[in-house]
Amino acid sequence: MAATIFAIDLLLPLGVAGGVPYVALVLLGIWFSKVRHIYILAVIGSVLTGIGYFASPPGGIYWIVLFNRGLALFAIWITAFLISAHKLKAAELRKSDERFHRVFDMPLMAMGIFAAEDKKWIEINQRMCELFGYSREEMFALSWTDLTHPDDLNANLSLFNTTMTDPAKNSYSQQKRFISRDGKVIHAIVQIECIRSSDGKPDYFIIHIEDITKRKEIEAKLRESEETLAMAIENVPGGFLMVDKDDCIALYNSKFILMYPELQDCILCGASFENLIRTGAQRGIYPDAQGNVEEWIETRMKKLNEKEISFEEQLSKGRWISVALKKMPDGTRVGIHVDITNLK
Repeated sequence: MAATIFAIDLLLPLGVAGGVPYVALVLLGIWFSKVRHIYILAVIGSVLTGIGYFASPPGGIYWIVLFNRGLALFAIWITAFLISAHKLKAAELRKSDERFHRVFDMPLMAMGIFAAEDKKWIEINQRMCELFGYSREEMFALSWTDLTHPDDLNANLSLFNTTMTDPAKNSYSQQKRFISRDGKVIHAIVQIECIRSSDGKPDYFIIHIEDITKRKEIEAKLRESEETLAMAIENVPGGFLMVDKDDCIALYNSKFILMYPELQDCILCGASFENLIRTGAQRGIYPDAQGNVEEWIETRMKKLNEKEISFEEQLSKGRWISVALKKMPDGTRVGIHVDITNLK
C-alpha cells in the first residue's frame, strides 16, 4: 500500500493530495497487535511525504504546497496517536476484563450478574451452575426469584425493591434459602450490589452467594446434641450441677433447685459457686457452718477441688444429701446431689 500511494504521489503535481493519502497507511495499524507498528507506519508515511515533496512534478503555489505537506504530516501523526491511544485503552479494558473473569470464575463462591428489570441472568460463573444443579442454558432461562425459597421471597423482594427505588441504597446482604434443581434447600448468605447508569437508575445487579448449608446442618446437629444433653441432665436421678474452671455455675437441672429451695434466687448460670455456698451458710442451710462461715467455706472449697470425692452432708430441717463430685482435666467440676433423708 505504501508503494502504491507513493507512486500516485509522484505522478501528481505538487499541490494535489499533498501526502494526505498516507493517513490510510497509518490506519493499517489498527490490525497490528503492537503499538510500535503504528508508529513505524507513521514514520514511513512521514518519510514518503517528504520524498514526495521533492520528487513530485512541480505545480501549485509554494507556500500552499508546503502548508499542505505540513497538514499531511499533522494528520499522519494525529491518526497514529489516536489509534495508539485506542489500542492501549482496549488492551487495558481486556486486561481488566480478564482480571474480572479470573475472579468471577473462581470456584470458591457462586457469582452472577442479573438485569434490574426482569431479574434474568446476564452472566453467571460455573460455581453458580454447580450450586443449583442447572446447566448454563437452563440458568439463563431463570431469574433469581425462580430459585428463591417461597417462604423467603417476600422479604427478598422487599429489599430488592427498596434498592431499586432508593438511589442512596446500592447494596444489601441477607441470609436466605434457595431451592436447587433436585429440590434440596440451600442456605446462603447473599451480598447484592446495584450498578446504576449515569441517570441514577439501576442498570444491573452483581450477586455473591456463599453456600452455608453445611454450616446450618452442623448448627442443627449441635442444637440437637445440646437438647439431648439438656434432657439427659434433667433426667439424672438427683440434682446436677456443673461448675466451670473459673468457679462459675455452668449447668444445673431443676432437681438441684428443688433440693435447695432457699437458694432459688441465687442458682443462676454465670453466678459464683463460692458465693452460692456462702449465701447458703449465711441463710442457715448448712448447720456445720454456723458460727464459723468463712472457715467452713475455705474447708469446703479445698474439698471440692479434689479430683474425685463423695460425702454425705446434713442440711437444715433435718435433711441429708449425698454428694458425688468429679473434677475434669480442664478444671470443670461435675456434681450429683441425691436426697438421702429417707435413708437416715
